[in-house]
Amino acid sequence: MTRNLVKIFLCFTISLSLSCETPNPNNSISLHGEWEFVWGSKIDPTHLEAGNQNWKKFLLPGTPESRKDENYVLIRKFLPTDLTYRDPALLFSIMLEDFEIFLDGESIYQFGNPYSELGRIQSYIFPHVISLPNDFQGKELRIFIHSKYKDYIGPDRVIMLTERGQIMQSILIADLPRYLLGSIYLLIACVSLILFVLSDKNRIFLYYSLMLLFNGGITIAADYVSMNFFADPKTPVYMYYFNLYLLPIFLYAFLGEIYQNQHRKIFKTGIVFYTLYFLIASFLIIFYDYGFLNLEVFFNTSILIGLLPLLSIIIYHSYKGDKDSKILLFGFIIFTLCVAHDILTDFDIFVYKVSLYWYGMFSFLLFQGATLFRKLYHIQKNNELKENELLVAKKIQNSILSPFPDNLTNWEFTSIYEPMREVGGDFYDILIDDKGNIGVILIDVSGHGVAAALIASMAKVSFSHCQNFLNSPDKVLSEMEKSLGDKMNDHFATAFYLSLSSREPLVQYSSAGHPSALLVSDSEKEVLEFRTRARPIGINPKSDFPKNYLHLKEGDLICIYTDGVTELNDPYQNEYGSTRLKEILLMNYSLPLAEIKEKLLQDFKAWTKNLNIQKHDDLTLILIRYNGEIT
Repeated sequence: MTRNLVKIFLCFTISLSLSCETPNPNNSISLHGEWEFVWGSKIDPTHLEAGNQNWKKFLLPGTPESRKDENYVLIRKFLPTDLTYRDPALLFSIMLEDFEIFLDGESIYQFGNPYSELGRIQSYIFPHVISLPNDFQGKELRIFIHSKYKDYIGPDRVIMLTERGQIMQSILIADLPRYLLGSIYLLIACVSLILFVLSDKNRIFLYYSLMLLFNGGITIAADYVSMNFFADPKTPVYMYYFNLYLLPIFLYAFLGEIYQNQHRKIFKTGIVFYTLYFLIASFLIIFYDYGFLNLEVFFNTSILIGLLPLLSIIIYHSYKGDKDSKILLFGFIIFTLCVAHDILTDFDIFVYKVSLYWYGMFSFLLFQGATLFRKLYHIQKNNELKENELLVAKKIQNSILSPFPDNLTNWEFTSIYEPMREVGGDFYDILIDDKGNIGVILIDVSGHGVAAALIASMAKVSFSHCQNFLNSPDKVLSEMEKSLGDKMNDHFATAFYLSLSSREPLVQYSSAGHPSALLVSDSEKEVLEFRTRARPIGINPKSDFPKNYLHLKEGDLICIYTDGVTELNDPYQNEYGSTRLKEILLMNYSLPLAEIKEKLLQDFKAWTKNLNIQKHDDLTLILIRYNGEIT
């Protein structure tokens, strides 16, 4: 998998690098070289657009001398006299920060507001293309600039005079890889966001998606098209910097999920630190007009410091043989080499001007994605293994649920059993002794899943030891409290026990914190609730479980159930409730038990709108009918 990713990355980089270098338009001229300047404190404001000033000379690119605390500068240069263009234009690839351009005293372009704080943009991230009149030859080009950035002021990098069409072609070709990368980021971010939803809200997909979105925002926001797309150029500026400031937060969060339960203090500290940086920087920019560029030095320093612990963790785990860390380290090395290359290019170490930063960042994110999907693969394999194990456990649990006998002439039984997961904490059983006494028990263990199912299995073993006193409900529950109470590990269990007589229409019962059972009287045509009051099993080892009696008549129906029935939710989170259960039983109690069971299941599905009916809790219900044929 790693080899294939490397091949894809290399092919992608080579193909895009062909368009990475900005071509020099034919018949163009560079305006680098000697310019004249006046610092803001020395400017004669009555001759700002044109007229005499106390000019001094300096070289562009470069900063005029003796700046000190100056935030304003006026610079000028006379345009060449020997050039002719059909559609002449100027290109400034970088201009720090807000400025206005005059040609022979006439304003021809303004970016932001160099005169007051209102409307200032304070950005250098966009190239500027300024149209000129056809008779520009020999005219004075004058630029009034405001910048709070202390290390540089004015135009930098490319300063060019040529055809507007050739400039636009150069800009679009140079930015093409960034548009493509930005689109790829956004596409993969959407895929990762879908996986976040499908994976039951696994946060690692969310963090990866956000990293991609922020990188896409950074990649697309800082270009000429973006500047002209928005009515206010401040919008892409804020997009660029806020995406930049948020990115390390989710890098730490993502790697924290990769190295789960390891180095937690480091990852939490990084998240808190960069969150505070984002909030403080946003506050300074919005409320104190603090320049982005002045924060850039602090941000770059914090990034270098913040990457050291991450790199140490990645190297450490790579050394220990962790494959995911090796993949991350490889991507990090590529990113570092690309950044180092661009720094050396800025210092004119290389003759060519090819920027590799975007590819370095893309490779880093690509290899992060490789580790993510490796983890996804292993998670999927582990889930499949667990599902198979749970299916086996379900078969085992179903095998210990005793089937109700159909050869008892005086009683009829049926049941509904729907665990929340493959295995659940609901359990029922039936025992018959030598004298014909019948014991039916229903237990609901707190919690769900494997732990609750294991306790339910212990309950079956405990109940099997009560064979000799099935006609004593109080003794049955007391015995189960003794055998289970100290083994439940913070769990508890509610229970309802019925002792049915084979000689008379008598039911003895005891309950332990369980929902009331229901008696549908054939003669009275009504539904009665019955139970005894006691705490659940596992709460108090000294609990008493009182018993009580019912005398039945032919056709009477008993229903015992767990709270998963009455707490069944519809799509609007309304509970099914005992009232609705009583109504369904009263409407259908004279039907055969199999048909009553089917009516109940249909009503459960209708209530939940065919959603999973055991979504929130295990669901168990037992129906018992006395048919009056006492022998």
